Amino acid sequence: MLRTEGLNVFYDELQALIEVSIEVHAEDLLVIIGSNGAGKTTLLRTISGLLRPREGKIFFQGEAIEEEPTDRICMRGIVQVPEGRKLFPQMTVRENLEMGAYLSTARGTLADRFQGVFQIFSVLEERLKQFAGTLSGGEQQMLAIGRALMAGPRLLMLDEPTLGLSPKVASEIYAILAKLHQGGMSLLLVSQDVLQALRIASRAYVIENGRVIMENSGQELLRNPKVKEAYLGI
Repeated sequence: MLRTEGLNVFYDELQALIEVSIEVHAEDLLVIIGSNGAGKTTLLRTISGLLRPREGKIFFQGEAIEEEPTDRICMRGIVQVPEGRKLFPQMTVRENLEMGAYLSTARGTLADRFQGVFQIFSVLEERLKQFAGTLSGGEQQMLAIGRALMAGPRLLMLDEPTLGLSPKVASEIYAILAKLHQGGMSLLLVSQDVLQALRIASRAYVIENGRVIMENSGQELLRNPKVKEAYLGI
């Protein structure tokens, strides 16, 4: 579904990604793990069109997209849930969800999209008139994911969706992501919560210092001695 080839991405003269090549297959739940500053968020921002690679290619469903503007990439079906949720706090839950259906391809089926989100996040239906900024951290993350789902993504990318959440709420978020995957959705997940992320991953990559250093199934990486030592403290 998605393939990057030899991505080299810079912030001015500081190189953040070095020859990064990954693949996301249809109906994958692909996880990217790595330490702070490894380049995980940079990779998502590059795929989304927010950053431009100095070198390398990005293919989505066989077509090159590395030169396309972000709105065109969204219209193709790549939708990102950013780190920190980035909600509109002074707008209601309903208004935030409606913003997710901003693309013309989504507006015609607004009612159906609302119902689809409510089937996953029933609490949002109860909070429709509430300002997003007054929700709990877990509810805000649910709203951020729900807003992305309103766009009808073919590939849903999530950047640290459990950051700052309690272990209980984080487990609920991972259970929801696993359910979306089981329903046939393709997901690309960046997470420092290595144990829970790899447990639900079909495949995973490890990025360190801007380079891909390891690739395997989620279960194989959980058993890998280097991953255990570096990320699980075992």
